[in-house]
Parts: sequence; C-alpha cells; structure tokens
Amino acid sequence: MVSIEQAREQLASIDAWVQSEIDAGHTPAAAVGIIVNGEVVFKGGFGLRDRERGLPVDSDTVFAIGSCSKAFTALGIGLLVDDGKTTWDARIRDVIPEFRLYDPIATELSTFRDLLSHRTGLPRHDAMWYGSTDTREGMIARLRHLKPTATFRERFQYQNLMFMTAGYAAGKIAGMSWEDLTQTRILDPLGMKRSTFTVSHMEADANAARPYSYRNGGFELVPYRNLDALAPAGSINSNIDDLIPWLRLNMQGDETIIKDATRRELFQPHTVIPDSPMFPWYGSSEITHTTYALGWAASTYRGHTMIRHNGGIDGFNSSIAFLPHEGIGVIVLCNTQEREPAGVTMFGIVDRLLGLEPLPWWDRFEQVAEMGRKQLAEHKQKLIAERHADAKASHPLADYAGTYHHPGYGDMVITLDGDKLGAVYGGLTLHLTPHHYDHFMVEVDNEPDLFFVSSFFSDEWGNIQRFTCQLEPALEATEFTRVVEK
Repeated sequence: MVSIEQAREQLASIDAWVQSEIDAGHTPAAAVGIIVNGEVVFKGGFGLRDRERGLPVDSDTVFAIGSCSKAFTALGIGLLVDDGKTTWDARIRDVIPEFRLYDPIATELSTFRDLLSHRTGLPRHDAMWYGSTDTREGMIARLRHLKPTATFRERFQYQNLMFMTAGYAAGKIAGMSWEDLTQTRILDPLGMKRSTFTVSHMEADANAARPYSYRNGGFELVPYRNLDALAPAGSINSNIDDLIPWLRLNMQGDETIIKDATRRELFQPHTVIPDSPMFPWYGSSEITHTTYALGWAASTYRGHTMIRHNGGIDGFNSSIAFLPHEGIGVIVLCNTQEREPAGVTMFGIVDRLLGLEPLPWWDRFEQVAEMGRKQLAEHKQKLIAERHADAKASHPLADYAGTYHHPGYGDMVITLDGDKLGAVYGGLTLHLTPHHYDHFMVEVDNEPDLFFVSSFFSDEWGNIQRFTCQLEPALEATEFTRVVEK
C-alpha cells in the first residue's frame, strides 16, 4: 500500500504538472480527484470550463463522463443480483422477449454477462445510434439487422448498443427506467446530488464544462451530444465531488449498498482484449493482460493490478482508475476528446504515486495520432490516384437524391442543393462528390478525417435503386434501398 504521507510528498507539485500536461495536450480544462487508502489527497480544477466567458474549473464542475457510465449500469445489475431478481447468467430473451440478434445462437444464449463483457459477436455499429432520435425500444427492435463480425463469445468487440440493452433489461426487471434504478439505488445512497443523465441538465447547469475540440491551432466549441436513448452506455454527467464516493465504493465496498462478492465480480476478467499495433505499449512490460470485466477493464500496469475505464463523447474525455492492492484511485475529467487527455493525465498521476519514472504519454499518443493521420492521408491519395477522371456519373445528380432505407440503420436522406449532393444521417452531415462512374466520395462535415466511397446501383431499367456506404468499418458496405415515392 502507498501511505498517505508518501502520496502527499509525490503530489507536492501536482498543480504545476497537471497544468503543463493539459497545456501540452491542448485541453481547455481538467478536473482531478485522487484517493489514497480511502482518503482524498487531492481534488481540484485546472484551466477554463468556459473559454468564451473565462470561467474556471473546480471539483463541483460537471462534465460528461461518457463510457465511464458503463460501470454504473453493471453495478445496477449487480444490485438486482443481490436482490435475487436475476443472475449474471440470466438470458436476455427471458427479460426482453423481443430481443433478437442477427445470429440466432447469440439471440438464444446472450446473457447479462455476455452483454457487459462485449462478447456477442457484434462490432461497434456506432453509426446506427450516433445522433439518432430513436427510442431504446426502437433500437432494440433494429438489432436483428446488424451483422456480426465474429461468432458468439469468440472475441472482444466493444459494443455500446449491448450496454444500452443490458440497462434497458435491468429496468424491466426492477419495474422502473434505467435512470430511476441508477438514481435510487446508486446516486442517492452515495449522495451524488449533482450527477444527471441528460445533456439538457448540462446546458442548464451554472457550473458545467462546455465541450471543445482543438483543430487548426485553435479551440472550437462543439454542441453537447444527446445520448438519452443510449444512456446506459454513456450518458451520465458528473463531477469530482460526486465521483469520489463512487470510486471509494468500488475500491472499498459498502455492504449497505452492494454485497462484496457481487462487487468483486465486476472486476473479474471475462474477455481478453487483444494487443493493438496502434498502441505498442499494450502487451509490453508496461500494460499487460488487458481484459474486459463487467463495465470495467482490468490489466496490469507496470506490475500493478489496475481496474479502469475511460469515456469519450463529443468534446469530453474521462478516466476513472484504481489500483486495488496499492489503495490508489484517480479520476480525471476533461472538456476535449482529442488524444485521450484524461487517460494520459491519469497514467502520469499513477506513475508519480508509485514513485516510478514518468512515461512520455503525450509523445506516445501524438505518435499514434500522427500514424493515424498518415494512414488516412495515404488512403485518400490512393483513392484519388485510382480515380478515372473521365468516367462521369451515369445520371444527372438530381436522380441520386431521395430517401434510402436499411432495416437496421434506418433512413439516409440524400438531397440536391444547387449542384451538390448532401445527406443527413443521425448526427452526421455528409457531402457527396462524384468520384467516378456511380461512385461518390463522401466526407463528413467538420470531420476532415472521416471519409469513404459510396456507390449507387440501378435496376434493369436504369433507375437508381440502391446506395451503399461503409458505416461500420469492420464490415462490407451497408446497403440502403431506395424508398418508393408515394
């Protein structure tokens, strides 16, 4: 265990260090909370929560915590296990009879444990929910049309929609919404009075961080992202003051809220997370044995067991982590998402508390970002080089406009504005530029790194009938069928 005295000594210059870190990472603001052996040894804010009005951050400032919400969903299901109302291995279909996946085996056998450890065979399919105004029931009904990329329980694939489904099922068992279950069984007992579930609360909060991106050498304000339908996977807004008792509950337990045996099950490895060539330090001597548990990731960090999760949604990044054997817990909340500033800062704090030589995390993540930019640029140049410039589209641009439907992804509405084709899909605004033949380059508005080639297909009479685009990178292009005008 790290003593409190040791921790205070290691954190003597934390204010200047954290400020230098967020400046280096082009992050407007960060809020930090640190626990050692159950005692708060540091909490505070850095930078500006609102750059336009020059407003500072403190431990009461609310941030969107994104996927760190998943641990709340998993613990909520654990509470129902304690109540004897369900088990980790209860079949989802027994709770939600209408639940269907593309794979009939996954449909029949999927349990809470499978959904909470990302092993149903589905890839992310994030375009299906991002910006969607559909309900949870509506999205669950469309799951059956989303193709898998692995067999059931074959491997880890991060999947937000499965956490949404697990939270919805928990609400069905409890006889209330996921929000009410989380509020009454977790937030209220812990005194988390400032934590909420929707961006409408953030927008009305006098001490809430505003979300930013850093592009072209400057900060840009971005809109709050509504995640109401997907809430169990990532909608919670919170602050350091509220998250400290939450982290302490996970580290030390409280049997008036959750049984210790159930709490420990949340941290047990379930699904191996494979090493990634994009992040060479995973699988090295620094971070090893990375697995996904139930709403948390478990790994060994520089020889020490670490339980952690990060979160990211438009303009926000969060990291919550603890080392159970050393009694160390760290919370970092940031109001920009680029280059994982919360995770970088969290690792740096842990390095110092362990008395280890700090690792150059910013340099590493910048190398990863540069590698990604290079690959995207090379891919785009390849598409341009292979273009047949004299091969024009087979129809006037107006013929491509219309509504196209996919049973899982919903409607894609393509419109003609002057001499340009565009589309709105969920939370994305798309621009379609003729590439060659009936293939178009699709670029996402305000997202220079997001682009792909789409294709249109005609029926035997030459009428545009189908449209394909790569909305899920792990699969072939998704096919949308033209909706016949009535």
